[in-house]
Amino acid sequence: MQLDNLCAGLEKCKTEYVKSEPMSRHTTFKIGGNADVFISIKTEDELKTVLELTNEYGIPCFILGKGSNLLVSDSGIEGAVLCLDGLDEIKITDETVVCGAGASLKNVCLAARDAGLSVFEFSNEQLQLGYRTSIFKNSSLIVTSVTFKLKHGDKQKIKADMDDFLSRRQNKQPLEYPSAGSTFKRPQGYFAGALIEKNNLKGVSVGGAQVSQKHAGFIINTGSATCLDVLSLIKKVQNTVKNADGVDLEPEVIFVGRK
Repeated sequence: MQLDNLCAGLEKCKTEYVKSEPMSRHTTFKIGGNADVFISIKTEDELKTVLELTNEYGIPCFILGKGSNLLVSDSGIEGAVLCLDGLDEIKITDETVVCGAGASLKNVCLAARDAGLSVFEFSNEQLQLGYRTSIFKNSSLIVTSVTFKLKHGDKQKIKADMDDFLSRRQNKQPLEYPSAGSTFKRPQGYFAGALIEKNNLKGVSVGGAQVSQKHAGFIINTGSATCLDVLSLIKKVQNTVKNADGVDLEPEVIFVGRK
């Protein structure tokens, strides 16, 4: 009933939404059951209105960007998924780049390259940046835009550096398969991929989930993987490495949705 009230409110304010939307369409892993309501956010004012509605009806929210680093439950996500893809504007003034939360990193980098800008810089202390963490990780704050202060550089060198980086990524990482990027955080004093490869886990599969033959630090979706497949394979890798090397591998991939 409350979901119906939410949908009525969304229709009244002309906000785009879909019921029972497969999350496999919105994650880089291409895995995940349905969200009860999937809401496409186009402006900050629209985001505020939707948050007021979900709060009024007691409906839980999950904020979604590009869907990377996520493993969504096969049973989907309860409540509303708010997708910020519409907040994708990129503005460049002199050495300042302002980009919406929905802008892809690729497009931001290309825009900066075309403007002859390089060297991303920001305040480490204010944002409490660390390995795979920031001030935003354990807060209720929602990032809607980011401002970067860059420096002018040589366009040809910037392009050459970006091309080189992309080439190395394509050669080393299994970008031809859906994944959530690196599956495990780097354990202190070790490299997760090296430990996994050392224990002959490359190519090991559970259902449609597989430890990449190309880079052992990635678990990939070979085409039919479920969330349960990935979780089972993560557990298998963790147990093998723990038993052989005494190292605890902590997943970097974030699990969301119904248990």
